[in-house]
Amino acid sequence: MALLEAQHAAKALPAQAPLHPALGVQGSSGAELRAQVPSLAARVPRELFKRDLRLCLWAIARVWVGIVLAWFAVALLGPWAVLPAVVLIGTFQYHLNVMGHDGLHYLLSADRMANDRVCRWLLHGPHGAPLSSMRRNHLNHHTAFGSVSDLDRQYYDTRRFGSGASFTRWLWGSLVGGMTWPIAAKLLGLRRSTTAAPVEAPGPSGLPASGRLDLLSVVISQAWIALACGLITGWWFAYLVLWALPLVTVMMGLNSIRSCLEHARAGQSQPGLHSFQSNPMERFFLSPFNMNVHAEHHLVPAVPWHQLPALRQHLQSHGEYARVTLFTSYAARAQQLAGLISSPQAAPDSRGG
Repeated sequence: MALLEAQHAAKALPAQAPLHPALGVQGSSGAELRAQVPSLAARVPRELFKRDLRLCLWAIARVWVGIVLAWFAVALLGPWAVLPAVVLIGTFQYHLNVMGHDGLHYLLSADRMANDRVCRWLLHGPHGAPLSSMRRNHLNHHTAFGSVSDLDRQYYDTRRFGSGASFTRWLWGSLVGGMTWPIAAKLLGLRRSTTAAPVEAPGPSGLPASGRLDLLSVVISQAWIALACGLITGWWFAYLVLWALPLVTVMMGLNSIRSCLEHARAGQSQPGLHSFQSNPMERFFLSPFNMNVHAEHHLVPAVPWHQLPALRQHLQSHGEYARVTLFTSYAARAQQLAGLISSPQAAPDSRGG
């Protein structure tokens, strides 16, 4: 069973090229990681690969309850509740995005059709994001990791920051829409990679069958969300303020900050493999559903979110953790990165921190 899961993990990351040159002590290329996935996954206890759709649906339901309660809070408290509601809704939207990340790897359910139904109608569709585009872009990150073709380099390539202050401004700016257009361009295919995953052949309508279903799920999801929050609040513009606004600011900002800190190394384009211990506040805002156990996910991508802490323990106890840098918190890493960017004469960020 473990061998089958290992083979599945390897197939989920098809061979891609070209790759970036040597990545240093803690840097890792997509090719290096792909080469290690089968043998490493084969040494992981098979129970860690078990998916649990009921657990995922329960977690998703709690998030949606939080969103609806935020709409009711605005209805009861009026305009004074809008700002905290935007922050809270954006955070919950980000929770859906993190759960959707598992769906991109088919980790919500052993039944791939059930996995994709949940993704389309409860996770990515409500975000206005076509599932096929999301999956193609995310698998590109795994397969082209560390190469010039990795579309997620926009998060972790810190060479564009001239100072720690400019880096800090970028972090905060992403929470107010600073990363909206770059992320939208990636999802719309305006930023292409030479290592993109294969695209399904188009059907009679000009779109692949999955693409048409993706589009349908996006349109229907936006319609029912607009109707629901409008009816609850009594505001015709509620969808814009209590769904679209938090989506393009808080949600995209939290995702950008986390993605940056999980891989960024000061003054370098090459990524590191970073994981975090995190405190309860960080786990709510930045790393719900064990997202702080991120390097482990890169090493064994076929392990679902609820098994990641056990995977970390297994890798640590079996001497498989040497290439991972474990930080106490995202905040500590952000502060450290800002300091290293401000002091280029300091020792290289070879271990990511």
